[in-house]
Amino acid sequence: SVLEPYGSSPAIAAVRRLPLRTAEGQAFPDSFAAAELCLSDGRFDLFIAADAENPLSLTPSLAASKTIVQKEWGAALTGELAWVRRSGAGEIERAVLCRAEALRVGDLAVRLDGQPEFVEITIRNGKAVLVSGKPDAVREITLKGQPIWDR
Repeated sequence: SVLEPYGSSPAIAAVRRLPLRTAEGQAFPDSFAAAELCLSDGRFDLFIAADAENPLSLTPSLAASKTIVQKEWGAALTGELAWVRRSGAGEIERAVLCRAEALRVGDLAVRLDGQPEFVEITIRNGKAVLVSGKPDAVREITLKGQPIWDR
């Protein structure tokens, strides 16, 4: 479920749950979640959340399969949580990683040192800008294979 508080009109036009798989193609259990939100202004959000604690010992698990793949978005997350915003034209505008080592979405690749608690970046004029988090937590950010991150 997605709950959205709003005044006169909602910002979310549609929501759908997306499947998640391991890098080897095995489906993650329902305790892992991905949701795509279609916003009223034509942009799209992707949320990926892993069942990091796995109290029911379900398989596959994040402990065994480190990378979570969402095929429709061309996304691969090595970590626990990510949020990505894509423009109506399909360009990545913003990304958040929580307790993650890496995120790839389409032509964007983000590599972090360790698993920082929180890193937020925005892409402006072909450059990555750190919005929140420690600069030394970011190892590299590339777009179409080209570096777009300068400390």
